[in-house]
Amino acid sequence: MKALNKVLLALCLLGNFTLLAQKPQIGCVDATVEAQAIGIKLGLSKKGMSVFQEAMFKMQSMEPVPIAVKLAQGVNYELVFVGSENANRLTMEIFDGKDKKLDEKIERSMNNIVYSFTPKQTDVYLITLYQKKGVKDMCGYFAVMMKGAARPATPVKKEQTPAKPATVKTPAATPAQPAQKTNNKQAVPGNQQPNPNRTKATREAQQQKNK
Repeated sequence: MKALNKVLLALCLLGNFTLLAQKPQIGCVDATVEAQAIGIKLGLSKKGMSVFQEAMFKMQSMEPVPIAVKLAQGVNYELVFVGSENANRLTMEIFDGKDKKLDEKIERSMNNIVYSFTPKQTDVYLITLYQKKGVKDMCGYFAVMMKGAARPATPVKKEQTPAKPATVKTPAATPAQPAQKTNNKQAVPGNQQPNPNRTKATREAQQQKNK
């Protein structure tokens, strides 16, 4: 890996993955490679997969094309590599962020590799691609597919109408009853009530006495 990194002379950003290659040329045209790539993507889309990132680029026989891509822990990815129909060998190598080789896939009977990969941790992984062919220049295609790659539409939150507070009926205030006057006068028995005639005679006698 260290020796490989020394020969990388250019760096080209492609969305969420980085293509590292000697004199990278992006956008080459190969109708056969493109048609096979479309067929593979269609098959994977029926399994709920969609393209996360993809690119077509020029390759040279047995020249490495390293691609760095950040992958998330526990997510199932499909790594798709389509090479020239005239290539007699395709190779895909996978390294973790510490340059430790995790796996290698070699295909001699077909000109494409579809590799399922579920990272054990979120990291920037390095995928190195090779083609072996007699001619010098050829096209290659690489894609990362995953479930839910398309960003879901942000749901519109419905504004909730606040619930009206329950109306509590307050009983009408009962008007205060006027205080009843208490008659402190005690009833005097009839036989004890003063005789008005007797009182008048006593008063006249008292007047005569005072003269």
